[in-house]
Amino acid sequence: MSQVSERGLLVGERRRRICELLRAEGRVTVESLAARFGTSQVTIRADLSTLESNGALTRTHGGALNVPDVDQPLNVKQLQHHAEKLRIAAAAAALIRDGETIILDSGTTTAEIARRIRALDLKSINVITNALNIAALLIDVPSVRLIVPGGILRRESNSLSGPMAEAVLGTLQANRLYLGADGVDPRIGVMTPQPRHFEAGPGR
Repeated sequence: MSQVSERGLLVGERRRRICELLRAEGRVTVESLAARFGTSQVTIRADLSTLESNGALTRTHGGALNVPDVDQPLNVKQLQHHAEKLRIAAAAAALIRDGETIILDSGTTTAEIARRIRALDLKSINVITNALNIAALLIDVPSVRLIVPGGILRRESNSLSGPMAEAVLGTLQANRLYLGADGVDPRIGVMTPQPRHFEAGPGR
């Protein structure tokens, strides 16, 4: 995207682009961002302050640095690769058929799929999700029968996990699974930075 076309962006779009620039370059300056987006340095500093409070970057004198690639909160992840997530969601939702049971994992891409489901012309589908934000997106959709396994709340992802959730999911079947992942390894498979939860029993 050229600097000219990046002038006049909406606040959310500008902040997404700042995050993308940080991931690509590792650091940004207030001066260069103000010139790139055609805004004042005061506006850019406000953007950087908001993004820092959300955990998306680290402020420095005159600019910002990228944060290490760890399991970031949803409000940070939703700023990243937004256009790609919309395209994935459109393609994924187009595969869903009446009467199916689907599993929607937690994540920002799967949340976009849930938003697409709201607009689908369906009579009835079952949606299994461990994500509270996705359940909230679908709670008022008449064609959706929601199934939410219990578990331990992970605040970073608004999701329920742990032995209780695994036990319930082990008893369910679905036609489709839409799974979010932080990485894929040819030997290990799908990966996430979140370690497995352990519940302390009596006396521990």
